[in-house]
Amino acid sequence: MDTTFSSFASLCTSLESTTKRLKKRRAIAAFLRSLSVDEVPTAVSFLLGRPFPESDERVLELGGAALWRLPPQRQTALVSAPLTLKEIQRYFDAIAGASGAGSRVKKEALIDGLLGRASASEAGYIFRIIAG
Repeated sequence: MDTTFSSFASLCTSLESTTKRLKKRRAIAAFLRSLSVDEVPTAVSFLLGRPFPESDERVLELGGAALWRLPPQRQTALVSAPLTLKEIQRYFDAIAGASGAGSRVKKEALIDGLLGRASASEAGYIFRIIAG
């Protein structure tokens, strides 16, 4: 089963609530051990505040202005399946892959759709990953 993004957001909230390095290391290690092998690179990138690994040259090309133009209220009740790390990665892949005429509109529609499915906590961490 894929790891939910809300479990990632919970980890991040936990990390922010302590200044103890050993406690942070243990929490990160436990989280990474709980993941499937193919989820680890995505989780590590996200923990570093990056949508893609550092060696990946793709960029989202979404600035703060695009994010702040989104409607503040999100309808999440209609979505039955929780977001997963893999699903967030697929959204980032699609956003980075959008190019050419109309790509800005497509990128903004994709991020709007993603944030529309995210809880407030999840959306906060998605913003932070995009912002680095």
